[in-house]
Amino acid sequence: MDARKYINSVAFRTYFNNTTLSASATSNTPALWNTTIYPIDVNENGASPMQLEVGFWGISNAGYLYSIKVINVDSNPYRITVEDTFFSGYAPTGGLRGVIYKSAYKGYAFAIAPVWLSQLDNIARDYVNSIEKSILWQNDPNARRIPFTNISQPSIPDYRADLVDEDGITFNPMEDYGQNPQFEVYQILEDGSYSNLMLGANITRSLVDGFINSILFSPSGDLITGYIKIKN
Repeated sequence: MDARKYINSVAFRTYFNNTTLSASATSNTPALWNTTIYPIDVNENGASPMQLEVGFWGISNAGYLYSIKVINVDSNPYRITVEDTFFSGYAPTGGLRGVIYKSAYKGYAFAIAPVWLSQLDNIARDYVNSIEKSILWQNDPNARRIPFTNISQPSIPDYRADLVDEDGITFNPMEDYGQNPQFEVYQILEDGSYSNLMLGANITRSLVDGFINSILFSPSGDLITGYIKIKN
């Protein structure tokens, strides 16, 4: 296993400058802010040449987290639009150090290595930890839904290959769920609700390494549409 996948491959300190409100928050949508960033230290990962993509994260000096939604605003490669994803109600703090980073591993979460939090105000660690703990306590855990349409026998033909969940996110079931996953199969009904079909899972393993190759669920008896739920 290559442990480097758990390290933030892009993480560099910056200042958020000339921050302006792009869109006010509503009860359902976070505020958007336009801000300009410049790497402080060219030796930090992704600072020179600057690596910046939609989906990267920014964290302010106070620990407030922002998802990068637009880059190259007004044709300025250093100006971006960020979303106040967790509805903090605050703009990125100007004049104080923050961090721009790519989430470790596959970019699913906002996680940043604790060493970077030491570069920020002392309250940043407490704020970030409070969000992390809330997510962990409420997690299901890390369940994903794999959709299927109009079939009689749901399956995962290749457990080792990448799949796309119902949110359009690509993941690898063997990497993310290991060798003891739990499965449930749900059918979508005419009224839009879902029914757990309680179908048994026949798991095929390799004779070479003993790892899962495929999963074939019991026949439903009819052509159905729904999703396979996978979790630890």
